[in-house]
Amino acid sequence: MMMISTAKDSAAGREFESGAPPDPRLMAAIARHAEGLAKSGALLETGGLLPRSSGARIRAANGKLTVTDGPYIESKELIGGYAHSSGRFEGGGT
Repeated sequence: MMMISTAKDSAAGREFESGAPPDPRLMAAIARHAEGLAKSGALLETGGLLPRSSGARIRAANGKLTVTDGPYIESKELIGGYAHSSGRFEGGGT
Protein backbone atom coordinates (compact mmCIF):
# COMPACT_ATOMS: atom_id res chain seq x y z
CA MET A 1 0.00 0.00 0.00
CA MET A 2 1.24 3.47 -0.83
CA MET A 3 -0.02 6.49 1.09
CA ILE A 4 0.44 10.10 0.02
CA SER A 5 1.11 12.48 2.89
CA THR A 6 2.10 16.08 3.47
CA ALA A 7 3.07 18.12 6.50
CA LYS A 8 -0.03 19.95 7.75
CA ASP A 9 1.83 23.23 8.18
CA SER A 10 3.29 23.18 4.65
CA ALA A 11 1.69 25.08 1.76
CA ALA A 12 0.45 21.78 0.30
CA GLY A 13 -1.01 20.76 3.67
CA ARG A 14 -2.87 24.07 4.06
CA GLU A 15 -4.21 23.79 0.51
CA PHE A 16 -5.37 20.21 1.14
CA GLU A 17 -7.16 21.23 4.34
CA SER A 18 -8.90 24.09 2.50
CA GLY A 19 -10.30 21.60 -0.03
CA ALA A 20 -8.17 22.85 -2.95
CA PRO A 21 -7.32 20.23 -5.59
CA PRO A 22 -3.80 18.74 -5.52
CA ASP A 23 -0.98 20.14 -7.65
CA PRO A 24 -1.50 18.93 -11.26
CA ARG A 25 2.13 17.75 -11.38
CA LEU A 26 1.53 15.49 -8.37
CA MET A 27 -1.66 14.13 -9.91
CA ALA A 28 0.18 13.42 -13.20
CA ALA A 29 2.95 11.55 -11.37
CA ILE A 30 0.41 9.52 -9.39
CA ALA A 31 -1.49 8.72 -12.61
CA ARG A 32 1.70 7.48 -14.32
CA HIS A 33 2.54 5.28 -11.33
CA ALA A 34 -1.01 3.90 -11.11
CA GLU A 35 -1.07 3.22 -14.85
CA GLY A 36 2.08 1.12 -14.56
CA LEU A 37 0.63 -0.84 -11.64
CA ALA A 38 -2.65 -1.34 -13.51
CA LYS A 39 -0.89 -2.59 -16.65
CA SER A 40 1.04 -5.12 -14.56
CA GLY A 41 -2.17 -6.31 -12.90
CA ALA A 42 -0.96 -5.32 -9.43
CA LEU A 43 -3.25 -2.31 -8.80
CA LEU A 44 -6.18 -3.19 -6.55
CA GLU A 45 -7.60 0.26 -5.85
CA THR A 46 -6.78 3.94 -5.43
CA GLY A 47 -8.61 6.76 -3.73
CA GLY A 48 -8.35 10.34 -2.63
CA LEU A 49 -9.30 11.36 0.87
CA LEU A 50 -11.11 14.43 2.16
CA PRO A 51 -9.69 17.01 4.61
CA ARG A 52 -9.86 16.24 8.35
CA SER A 53 -12.73 18.70 8.77
CA SER A 54 -14.91 16.48 6.55
CA GLY A 55 -14.08 13.28 8.40
CA ALA A 56 -16.04 11.14 10.81
CA ARG A 57 -14.88 8.51 13.28
CA ILE A 58 -16.98 5.34 13.45
CA ARG A 59 -16.64 3.09 16.48
CA ALA A 60 -18.25 -0.30 17.02
CA ALA A 61 -18.85 -1.43 20.60
CA ASN A 62 -21.41 -3.75 22.14
CA GLY A 63 -23.15 -4.23 18.80
CA LYS A 64 -23.69 -0.47 18.30
CA LEU A 65 -22.07 2.02 15.94
CA THR A 66 -21.21 5.51 17.16
CA VAL A 67 -20.40 8.23 14.63
CA THR A 68 -18.44 11.31 15.72
CA ASP A 69 -17.93 14.15 13.24
CA GLY A 70 -14.47 15.72 12.78
CA PRO A 71 -12.19 17.60 12.88
CA TYR A 72 -9.86 15.64 15.10
CA ILE A 73 -6.68 16.08 17.08
CA GLU A 74 -3.94 17.98 15.34
CA SER A 75 -1.58 15.80 13.36
CA LYS A 76 1.82 16.58 11.90
CA GLU A 77 1.10 14.83 8.62
CA LEU A 78 -2.06 14.51 6.54
CA ILE A 79 -2.95 11.56 4.35
CA GLY A 80 -4.42 12.80 1.08
CA GLY A 81 -4.77 9.55 -0.84
CA TYR A 82 -3.70 5.94 -1.17
CA ALA A 83 -2.98 3.16 -3.65
CA HIS A 84 -3.41 -0.49 -2.76
CA SER A 85 -1.53 -3.03 -4.85
CA SER A 86 -0.46 -6.64 -4.66
CA GLY A 87 2.49 -8.60 -5.91
CA ARG A 88 6.19 -8.90 -5.35
CA PHE A 89 8.33 -5.81 -5.09
CA GLU A 90 12.05 -5.24 -5.18
CA GLY A 91 13.63 -6.40 -1.96
CA GLY A 92 11.39 -9.46 -1.66
CA GLY A 93 8.34 -7.85 -0.03
CA THR A 94 4.81 -8.68 -1.05
